[in-house]
Amino acid sequence: MKLILNIEEIQRIAREKEIENAKFRQFLLSQKSNDIDALVHKINDIIAPQIDCVECGYCCQNMRPIASVEVLLNYVDPENLEKYRYAISFACKHLDGKKCTIYNDRFEECKMFPYLYRNDFISRLAGVFRNYEFCPIVFNVVEQLKRETFEK
Repeated sequence: MKLILNIEEIQRIAREKEIENAKFRQFLLSQKSNDIDALVHKINDIIAPQIDCVECGYCCQNMRPIASVEVLLNYVDPENLEKYRYAISFACKHLDGKKCTIYNDRFEECKMFPYLYRNDFISRLAGVFRNYEFCPIVFNVVEQLKRETFEK
């Protein structure tokens, strides 16, 4: 399977596939959660090691707001809290270019991203498809999941 890694191409394809993805989300809601979880984990185990998150860094450059003020303060300076609290996206304060300056001690939320190893994939579709447009791992896992379930 050929992976797509270019963020601009991923975003272009995401826009082109909005209707297809809406239908796929509906399809997933009719599937057995445990079966989809097992398949997502299997696909993620193949795709994730092929993508260098540190080299990409797009998620850190375009963070999505976090509801908890305490957690949000990990990523923004206190004087900028209100500015970023309801932003669509923003860059983490710990970035130097595309590199995380606290990578070895990064927050648990960062270590867990993009959450594909978690169970209950179907219950998290809104978040998955928000990440689909800017995370090469999520994008490629979802596209492979479509090929193995939806396009048969």
